[in-house]
Amino acid sequence: MIFNSLNRKWRPLALAALLAASFQTTQAQDLTTKYERSGARETVTYAECIDYWKMLVRRFPQLHIREIGSTDAGFPLHLVTLSPDRDFDYASLHRKNRRIILINNGIHPGEPDGIDATMMLARDICLGKKSSPPT
Repeated sequence: MIFNSLNRKWRPLALAALLAASFQTTQAQDLTTKYERSGARETVTYAECIDYWKMLVRRFPQLHIREIGSTDAGFPLHLVTLSPDRDFDYASLHRKNRRIILINNGIHPGEPDGIDATMMLARDICLGKKSSPPT
């Protein structure tokens, strides 16, 4: 193997580099949506959607999620807020004259496009791949 051919003193460094590279790859894969992984053939279930948002919230401090009631099917209704300055108080945002954009997804069965697009957009804004609208 490759490690056997390395000088003994370089083996720990090579192993650390390999582990770091695999960790970065795993982190990047964690953020891929089901829609992307399936080649645009599948979308998330309700539970998968909420789990994905909660995973993003754990990873990115500029995201916040809270339950604000129930859906017509009796499931918890969630509100996800993306705030670059991490201010999730709407009264405070109004005082600062911040723009608030509401995106409402999943209001009709069989219309998953907005759900997938919104998950990818929020992720990409948090990663710095896309810009949020000016405030």
